[in-house]
Amino acid sequence: MVEHKQSRPIGEFYGNIGTCFWTFFIPLAIYYFYGIMVMHQGRLVPPSPGFYYDLIFGLPDGLSIRPCFGPTVVSLTWVSLQALGEMLLPAKICEGVALKSGRKLLYPMNGLPCFFLSNLGVVMASYFGIIKPYYVFLNMGALLTEAVITSYVMAIWLYVDFGLLWKRHVGDEEFEEDWGVFSLKDFWNDFFMGVVRNPRLFRSCLKVPFDLKRFWNARPGLTGWVLLNVSYLAAMYYNCRLPSPYASDDSVFFASHSARSASIKALFANADPNSFCDATGSLSNLGGTAIFITLAHWYYIFDYNLVEPAYLTTTDIRHDLFG
Repeated sequence: MVEHKQSRPIGEFYGNIGTCFWTFFIPLAIYYFYGIMVMHQGRLVPPSPGFYYDLIFGLPDGLSIRPCFGPTVVSLTWVSLQALGEMLLPAKICEGVALKSGRKLLYPMNGLPCFFLSNLGVVMASYFGIIKPYYVFLNMGALLTEAVITSYVMAIWLYVDFGLLWKRHVGDEEFEEDWGVFSLKDFWNDFFMGVVRNPRLFRSCLKVPFDLKRFWNARPGLTGWVLLNVSYLAAMYYNCRLPSPYASDDSVFFASHSARSASIKALFANADPNSFCDATGSLSNLGGTAIFITLAHWYYIFDYNLVEPAYLTTTDIRHDLFG
C-alpha cells in the first residue's frame, strides 16, 4: 500500500496567485500576438477590449478566434487519429524509470511509424482535396481556441478525477504518494501545475494502458507542430495574403487599433477567405529562412521519434506533473 502524503513542490510560479494569472494570461498573450499579425501585419498596438472584440467578431470564421464547426472537426479528428495510432500500431514495449514506489511503467514505442503516417496522411488529404494545404493559415484563430478549450477541459477533468477523487486510483500501478488534492485552498496551483504524474486509461482493454501525459506531450503536439509549419509553408507557396488597412508609407512598427478598427472590419466583412490565396503556387514565393526552420523542426521531431525510448528518462515524464 502506497502512503498518501504531500511531497510535491508547492509555491512554484508564486503559488495560487501566480498560477491563476498564468492560466488566463497565456491564452490572452497568444491571442494578442496572433491578433496583431492578422489585423495589423505585425505592428504593435495597445491591447484593448475593442482589439479582442474585433478578433472575435470582426473576422471571418477560422481567422476569428471564436470556435466554429470545421476547425473543431479537424482538431477532434487529429487527436482521435493520433490516439488510435498510439494504441493500435505495432510497438516495441519499453520500461520507464522507477517511480517513487519503485515500480516501472511500460510504454509503447511506435512514434516513428505514427509520425510518418501522420505526415503522409496530411499530404494525401491535401492531394485529394479533402483539406487545403494552407488550411492552418485560414483557420489558425479557431484552432487556437480549440486548443485552449481542450487544455482547460482536460485540466478540470484531471483535477476532479485524479485530484478530488484520488482514492479511486490507489490500486493503479502508476499511483504515487503525492497524487491528488490535499487542500482546496490550493486550487489554482493544483489546476495549473497538476495533481497527477502519469494518469492512464483503458487498462482493462489494452496490453499497455494509455498514458495521457506522454500522449499529449508527444503525439498531437510535437507532430502537430511540424505539420503547422508545413501548412504555413504551403501558404507562402500559394502566396496567401490577408487584406491590410495600411498604406506603404505607414509605420511598420506601431499602430492604434481603435483608429483602424472600422477599416479592418470593412475589409473582412465581404471578403471570401478562399480569395486570400492564389489558385496556383510558385517555389519563388518561399524564403530560405522559412524552408530552413521547417526542415530543422521536422528533423527535430523525427529525431525525437527515432530515439523515443530516451524520452522516458526525461524530467517531463519522471518528475513533471500533468496539469
